[in-house]
Amino acid sequence: VFPDPDRVIRFGDAVQADVSISNLGAASVKVGIAIAAYDAEGNLVGVASGGSNWMPIKPDRRSYYSVKFTDVNNRMDEAATFRITLETK
Repeated sequence: VFPDPDRVIRFGDAVQADVSISNLGAASVKVGIAIAAYDAEGNLVGVASGGSNWMPIKPDRRSYYSVKFTDVNNRMDEAATFRITLETK
């Protein structure tokens, strides 16, 4: 999972990060993604979560997700670093 800084986009009040996840394993998996954004001083400025709700990612396949920062995003333009958590379901 790589949040490309150029792929964090603001559309009016909505902010989203476009991420891709590759399944390098032998079995299909569903995933959950959480992204926390921090400013240069380490203060939390945005949070988002998402994942595969319907279809799992098949082996040797990649899925793309647009993860939206819907409720905590007023200071996203100050984001300097991102922390991502990925878990399989």
